[in-house]
Amino acid sequence: MARRLHQELGVPIGILDINWGGTRAEPWTSIPAMQRHPRFRARVNKLQSEFRRWGDRSTAEIDALYQDQMKGFEQTASSWWQKKLDGDPGIAGSWADTGFSDEDWSEAPVPGLWSGDDEGWDGVIWYRNTIEVPAEWVGRDLVMRPGAIDDADITYWDGEEIGRTTNQHGALRNYVIPGDQVQAGAATIAIAALDTGGAGGITGSAGSIKILPAGAKEGEAIALAGTWKVHRGNKFSGDRGPSPPSKPEAPGRKTSDPGVMFNAMLSPFVHYGIRGAIWYQGESNAGQAAEYAELLPLMLGSWREAWGQGDFPFGIVQLAAFKAVSDNPVQGGWATLREAQDFTHRVVRNTGLVVLTDVGDARDIHPRNKQAVGNRLADWALNRCHGRADLPESGPFFREHEVDGDSILVQFDHVGAGLTGRRGKQIDGFAIQGSDGNWHWAEVEVVSADQLRISHPEAPAPTAVRFGWQDNPVRANLVSSHGLPAAPFKTD
Repeated sequence: MARRLHQELGVPIGILDINWGGTRAEPWTSIPAMQRHPRFRARVNKLQSEFRRWGDRSTAEIDALYQDQMKGFEQTASSWWQKKLDGDPGIAGSWADTGFSDEDWSEAPVPGLWSGDDEGWDGVIWYRNTIEVPAEWVGRDLVMRPGAIDDADITYWDGEEIGRTTNQHGALRNYVIPGDQVQAGAATIAIAALDTGGAGGITGSAGSIKILPAGAKEGEAIALAGTWKVHRGNKFSGDRGPSPPSKPEAPGRKTSDPGVMFNAMLSPFVHYGIRGAIWYQGESNAGQAAEYAELLPLMLGSWREAWGQGDFPFGIVQLAAFKAVSDNPVQGGWATLREAQDFTHRVVRNTGLVVLTDVGDARDIHPRNKQAVGNRLADWALNRCHGRADLPESGPFFREHEVDGDSILVQFDHVGAGLTGRRGKQIDGFAIQGSDGNWHWAEVEVVSADQLRISHPEAPAPTAVRFGWQDNPVRANLVSSHGLPAAPFKTD
């Protein structure tokens, strides 16, 4: 988008790139705006009550609560491990001990996910390795960093447990070996790695897997990455074990909390002069489309209020095509969220809507064709903000409909020189409802540049029309003469 604007206008255009992927719209809306709205007021009041309760507690009380939760977790985790390792050959056979012979074990790379015969294994795999402890390390506490282990582990040093982690497959382990257990010469490291589903193994970067004296420089570390001995223990799956408690943190810091992104990421920029804003979001709110039809205008208004620059242009990017293709002509799903975006564009002054139903991937929520998104936004911005009436600000939008005997006439705005099917093909993607309530993929006739006739032989008394009313509306190929897609709509 910025490149197109630069090329068309001949001057660099600054873009404030303020975003956090996967978030909802509530965090980007100001708290005062949400508090004024009856639908969202209770949610904000609840958050403010949590603020007050948090402020009434001392740091010592919060820490004590967390420690109590951790003690409960450790007891539960210990019991879980005992059940999982009951009868495990590694425990019964003392596989962690220094004197145990692993000469008939297999070998595997560390780091690395389980592969070969062990790929897909759910249960315990034991790892063993031997290192030479330098004489200058004797009597010093050591820090062992075996990386991240999917999903859980118990780690041993010369047969003694030095640490365990439960149900934290992405956490980098840091285990301390007491100095009185550190002797010069050969030392045996054993790890009982437990995976309960999917891929398992010791992960992380090779450079992060090491051992060194506590407080020593990284250059003194001994690398533990390389080839280790491995052997299977107990087999089981499904139960990942108890999850550790989250450390208490102040309310309003979660990325889903009302106003958190507005306060932390937008507010620092409200003193900048801007010509407009663009907004590409909605996936995380797709399950609450009716609410979004109220939330998006509210959010937009809170931005304009904060900047104090009037009703600056606001471009909304409609959700792209995504998910499996369905033959149900009125599937709904993401179509209802697109309807909320279209509603905002229609009722809020000086807004635009960029349609992406022809851009997307059934398996990828992020459209790979970024150029189409950027160029369509640039066309809208040039038209709306910079007086380029020669450029289209959008594709066709539904204007009105009229039942005409056994068909329905539908009129559109923003058609350019006229309506057509993409790449000259027959127009498709329309559904028509008969008086019996059944929907059918419709036949489409071009009546004039901006009007279509929709019909079906099995709907002689039609009542409603829908277009592109699916998650992934691959049939929807109506475009303007500029090649821009029509926005999905329904008449009922």
